[in-house]
Amino acid sequence: MIKKSGNFLEDHVGKIVFAVIGIVSSWLLWAFVLSSPYSVEYRNQKCAPSEIDTEVRQLASVLAGKLGRAPEPRLYTNDKTAEFSALCECSLKDVPDCPVILPISIDSVQKDGARKYRLPDIGVVTDVSAGHVRSVAHIPTEILGDEVTYSNVPTELSDIDFVTVQAA
Repeated sequence: MIKKSGNFLEDHVGKIVFAVIGIVSSWLLWAFVLSSPYSVEYRNQKCAPSEIDTEVRQLASVLAGKLGRAPEPRLYTNDKTAEFSALCECSLKDVPDCPVILPISIDSVQKDGARKYRLPDIGVVTDVSAGHVRSVAHIPTEILGDEVTYSNVPTELSDIDFVTVQAA
């Protein structure tokens, strides 16, 4: 019988399939049997299941030692009281010079025409503190009335900023 010459792939397909199955089987044997598939990577090291507990206990003892120490005080370096007090001393420095017209009251005009103003006694400002609160509120998009209440009016979200200042 005469052997016909055909395509190389058709002639050797069985050998190619066996080679691929052998390579995949060798990889599976290596990955799941020989190379310890249950090892865990912990702190850039591969640890067996029996070693992971000792590694975690060592780290826990170091952390327990750090937690058992007395706390170290931190210095607060972001103190803005001097800057805020300087702003309160002259709050109108950016306002251009323009005449301020004050209303006349009967008590402020004396008989000779000279004005007399009562100024409150403020005193020395100390212990200045300021707070800033940012939030979001539901603002109604329509005018509220007897028929239109907060419960049935469409709203939109808008920012709210509060600044509180306190001094003694």
